[in-house]
Amino acid sequence: RIGYYACPQQAGNRLHHFFNALVWAIVTNRTLLWKYYGAQTCERIEKRYGDNADTLCPRLGNASECSKYLDRADHWLPSFDDWKDRLGFTDTEPELLNEWSVTVKNRQRSEVAPNETFYTEHGVEAKTHVRFVEFPAQVAPSEELGFEKDREKLLRTNEARSRAELLYSMGPNFLFGMIFRETFSFTAAVQQHKNKTAHLSATNDQSVFSVAIHTRHKRRQNAGNHIEKEIKCLTESLRNKKRPDQSCTVYIMADREITIGALTDQLIPMNCTVTTTEKQRQLGVTKEHGPWAGVGFFQDLWLVSQARSFAIVSESTSSKLLVELMEYDKFQEAENCNGTTAINQEQSYIPMCVGGRIVQPWGQRSH
Repeated sequence: RIGYYACPQQAGNRLHHFFNALVWAIVTNRTLLWKYYGAQTCERIEKRYGDNADTLCPRLGNASECSKYLDRADHWLPSFDDWKDRLGFTDTEPELLNEWSVTVKNRQRSEVAPNETFYTEHGVEAKTHVRFVEFPAQVAPSEELGFEKDREKLLRTNEARSRAELLYSMGPNFLFGMIFRETFSFTAAVQQHKNKTAHLSATNDQSVFSVAIHTRHKRRQNAGNHIEKEIKCLTESLRNKKRPDQSCTVYIMADREITIGALTDQLIPMNCTVTTTEKQRQLGVTKEHGPWAGVGFFQDLWLVSQARSFAIVSESTSSKLLVELMEYDKFQEAENCNGTTAINQEQSYIPMCVGGRIVQPWGQRSH
């Protein structure tokens, strides 16, 4: 299985593309090899799905540039380019599996992923038996395998279904947050920048009710001055404070300058400390991404993911990255604090408001 990634442009899409590949590699018992989603690879894949390859692909850079912002876990992630010759792969393209392999589009139709017994017991010596495969690009976190009915439709064997059930046992946000932390880490270029408050709140400080706000505008014509949904969500979140004496800290990331200013003006009278960061300006693939695409987004993500009490986010893969990191890190901190692994999904869950609507915890959702 080949896993593609790129950064810092379109980080939400490009990293989830890789994370999904790792999930399916584990579930179907394949070895994952990473490959950078550079111009040539991008053009080959993107042309299957639309006509934006000419706009997107030249902007995705290379692995060396990405490494300025994300350190890849090379101690356990092997490279496709390093291994393809050793394994005798001579084809120009990996084998593309069917779209139905990873997506349940029609609940009345039963489809299965390919059998996970792709490799023989003879390992790399049996070169003629090795197949390099890639699934259709998934740029949003895959949730299908978190539901029993979908596991029955998508997976052929009980072994694969059991692996998927275990992976998703704490919910998809926890799973993808764990994958992020185990495959990449932020470099000093992302972490060493100034935030506009005196210090970061301690993430495990129960006296602080900390909220993350990520506002994403998907139309470049949207100036960012409409914040009614965010304020509605914030008002609702403050009702969830465990104690009335908890102080309020709000971390803000947005793709419009006017949004940050408008939110700050509303938050100060609510007695909330506002935390933002001075980040590097960089234009995105399209103008909709605002003035802080790329490294600026990573700088925001690193800071705002410090919040632990509530998340006010958008329907976007970049917002997904934020909540995934928050939920997994909250679990890790609770585990370290309690000195035990007996922490359940409810304790690590980050309450969320998406598009002005409170979202039920994963374990309470029906499908």
